[in-house]
Amino acid sequence: MNKNKIVLALGLTSTLGLVGCFDSDSSSGSTSSSGYSVTAIDGYLQNAQVWLDLNGNFALDANEPSATTGAGGKATLDVNGIPNPESYSVIVRAIKGQTIDEDTGTEVVSDYVMSAPAGQQDVTPLSTLVHVILERDDSMTEEQAVMTVATQLGIETDEVLGDFIEDGNTAAAFGAESLVDNNVLPTSVEDLASDADEDNSGSTLLDDAQAVNEGVADYIDELEANLEEGEELSIDDELVLIIDENDPDGYVIETDSDGDGVVDSQDFAPQDATEWVDSDKDLIGDNADLDDDNDGTPDLEDDLPYDSTETSDNDNDGIGDIKDTDDDNDGILDVDDSSPNTPDLSPIEQVIAFMQANSTFYSLWADEDSYQDSMGEQQTDVSIFMEKFEVANNIASLQANYEIQPDGAMWEQDLYDEDDQDIALTTTGWVAFNDVFEIAISSDSVNVYPKEIPTLTSTAFGYVKALAGESIIDNAGELTDYVDSEAVFPEGAEGGVVQLTPDTDQYFLWNQPWFWRASGNTDDDGHNAVTFDELMVAVADKAETGDATSSVKGISLGWDIGVQFVDDNTAVYVSMDWSWDEQTNMPGNVTVVGSGTWEQVTVNEQSIITFNVPMAASEAWGDNWDEDTNKLILSIYDNKVYQGDRFEAGERIEDDDGFLLNEVAKAALLGAINLEGWCPITEVETGATLADFKAQLAGCDLVEMQLEGEVLYRVNGSRQTRTEAFAADNQLLRFKNGEPRDNYWNINEDGLLEIGDDADNLWDYRAYIADGSGEDELRIANFDPEAGEIWMGTYIELDLEDALQECNTNDSEWDDVNEVPTTFFSYAKYLEALDGCKDEQDYRVPKFSSDFISDELVFHSDDERLTFYGEDHSTETAGTGLFEEFDDNGNLMADASMSFTWTMHDEERGIVAMSFSYTDDNDDAQTATDYMALAYSNGIEFNVKVFTTSTEWQGNDISATGEIWFNNYAHPDSEDELTALGFLNGDAVNQP
Repeated sequence: MNKNKIVLALGLTSTLGLVGCFDSDSSSGSTSSSGYSVTAIDGYLQNAQVWLDLNGNFALDANEPSATTGAGGKATLDVNGIPNPESYSVIVRAIKGQTIDEDTGTEVVSDYVMSAPAGQQDVTPLSTLVHVILERDDSMTEEQAVMTVATQLGIETDEVLGDFIEDGNTAAAFGAESLVDNNVLPTSVEDLASDADEDNSGSTLLDDAQAVNEGVADYIDELEANLEEGEELSIDDELVLIIDENDPDGYVIETDSDGDGVVDSQDFAPQDATEWVDSDKDLIGDNADLDDDNDGTPDLEDDLPYDSTETSDNDNDGIGDIKDTDDDNDGILDVDDSSPNTPDLSPIEQVIAFMQANSTFYSLWADEDSYQDSMGEQQTDVSIFMEKFEVANNIASLQANYEIQPDGAMWEQDLYDEDDQDIALTTTGWVAFNDVFEIAISSDSVNVYPKEIPTLTSTAFGYVKALAGESIIDNAGELTDYVDSEAVFPEGAEGGVVQLTPDTDQYFLWNQPWFWRASGNTDDDGHNAVTFDELMVAVADKAETGDATSSVKGISLGWDIGVQFVDDNTAVYVSMDWSWDEQTNMPGNVTVVGSGTWEQVTVNEQSIITFNVPMAASEAWGDNWDEDTNKLILSIYDNKVYQGDRFEAGERIEDDDGFLLNEVAKAALLGAINLEGWCPITEVETGATLADFKAQLAGCDLVEMQLEGEVLYRVNGSRQTRTEAFAADNQLLRFKNGEPRDNYWNINEDGLLEIGDDADNLWDYRAYIADGSGEDELRIANFDPEAGEIWMGTYIELDLEDALQECNTNDSEWDDVNEVPTTFFSYAKYLEALDGCKDEQDYRVPKFSSDFISDELVFHSDDERLTFYGEDHSTETAGTGLFEEFDDNGNLMADASMSFTWTMHDEERGIVAMSFSYTDDNDDAQTATDYMALAYSNGIEFNVKVFTTSTEWQGNDISATGEIWFNNYAHPDSEDELTALGFLNGDAVNQP
């Protein structure tokens, strides 16, 4: 799954249960620097409430400009500090008993809510339909939504949006009026938000509106058919069209005799223009009635005089305090608000205070990777990530990104990995960048941007929630499906909820799409498109349902799904069945699941193909569709076609909210994760008991280790090696820094691995937790009863048939006749070779140290043996050693032994300096030094990289050039011990 990288900067991955939606659309419009003029129209509506919907949740929030309309339905919103007000939709609420329709001069008879898409400043019933259509289907353009409404009403597209009264568009005006007369419009902002929600399959608003529009179109067609030549369409103000499914025409035309906007059949007093409804059925019209809802509270004292269940509306948002979830409208839900009737800091100011109060905060998110296994079954792998931010000088910088492992370990990711970069469009073209973001905090705003592209900013909205005592599952964001349902946050837990809106149009590229070339040979397919032209197909070759998959040219958008670009600017969306048909000896067929258009545009001198995946296609694809937005792009980068996505200025990315956690909340959320195979281990340095170890494992679904015949290798924290060969009959051959020792192993009744000298002397307990990140790696929990320590270790499963790797980089050439090197290199060249061999290994590399040698270390190769004596040796002097040479039969050669001294030359790299004196063939005394370091090992064999200097050659000094070479060593008893236990059949390790 590919996510907007600025979204990922704050872990923005899923809507949290504790927040309402923050959303906004983008379009064009005009405004002054501080005033944004809007008009509310059914007739012109006076005393209606109007606001700019900055966060896209339709509700009037504390930080959103609002006003009350005056004459002509006009209002001016104060947009000072809002750079692009035309990027946001406008909401109008007509209020029963307050709002006046200038067409009738009377108050509206019921509440209703209208809206207009971003950039439209005339808010009408028709603009509401356009807005809802756009919200419910992201693939629709505004032009397409307008065309939908125009077609239904039988009017021109330029008559749908705008002021139909001022423009004299009679049909559009009658259509808008009919939508209100038929009670099609939602009565509350909650209902409007619900109707606009693409996931709400129960909404009937658009279906009801279509029925009204088509009825209006039929009626106007009838009127126009009867017009005399030159006569203009006119509709009597007293006539009202009401949809009636039982009427042959589908509608009836009724009369409003008193002109109060209510047809006579629904008018409480059809001849009295001052009365039309009796809400409480007490036979007193509401205008004369002093208590219209008959709840005992006079209308003048009742904030909601038409609702008998409510009397108070603290924030005057039209929602009674009983139903209102935010009574002071400060953006904090009442359940989260310590003072629910008094506005607190603005929501974003709370987020700022949270960041400033927590010098370190965290963001956790989950990444689901869905795929089909070899059996065709849908599988999903879940990875948990955590980002760590630190605040300094009002800049919060991403310091680390961790992948959380099933055992609770945090594996730090490389923030500057060049193989994991994304590509953003800047004013200078496409630029690759790392996902390292900064959050800039000012007194009243928060901006997020990539550290390498500080001009690519997004503005954050949000608020802070005290989490103590709250359910973790209800506040876990994208981790909701993966946490313990019973867990709660402890005291001190706090989180900041944030959502982002791009400040400018943003374009990102993230991969080269798989290209189906339809050449007849699927070997030609691949990530290999380099031009737009080669993607195009002629109209005659456009895919149709039933075509063979091998005949369809297009690009993949996921597993077995894709799009085809036709040269008439249409796009065909397909599902591909690649399963092999044995009867036809061909792959399966194509299913066309949707269609749309594509457009080629130029932005910042870069050619871009833009296309919107239609809802019909994404729904048909199901889980195979795994993108965050349907607004996709193609462009050329590094001479290759890349796929990506785009985000418009002011438009919040759907379903992408982030949660910033303080230290307490972070720890609680991590502790509540409950994935299959998840078994977090808390490491304890001392004082733990076996009961404590078992308690940590109690909630884990452990897999018992099947160890007989297996060999495990580990390098510990001090870079010493431990290798264990598990034989039959509880026999364990354990190699400590290469030296074999006989021990005992067993799997006990709890499924734990026991290790010790024998069954009565156990000194280690283990449990397999999970696979590691590398090949053949195991993560194993360990308990040391003597030290009272619980710790995690990474072990490697060994195959002793595999040859040990050898570090032969930069090796000198050798003259066997004269027994001298023919090429000499510097110590720096040696280090280059050594470091190169170490760096290519994913697992920890062992290294020599005083602890590694400890008392005695014996290394034997085919023809020599080195014995190092350490500080713990009982008889020999520490820092000394013995060199011995053997013949081809493994016999010690006479006069082929010499003593040496050793010191640690480079602790960091683990380089030992072994110094010795000898007499050359000319009987001249010489000195030499071997600089030795471990390059590769499996804990039984050791590949040692050596740099030798000698007075016989270029000088015995670190600055002199010398020989670079390697040798493989093992303990002299290793092969016999392994062979006796059945682990070896031949000569696999060095032995005299």
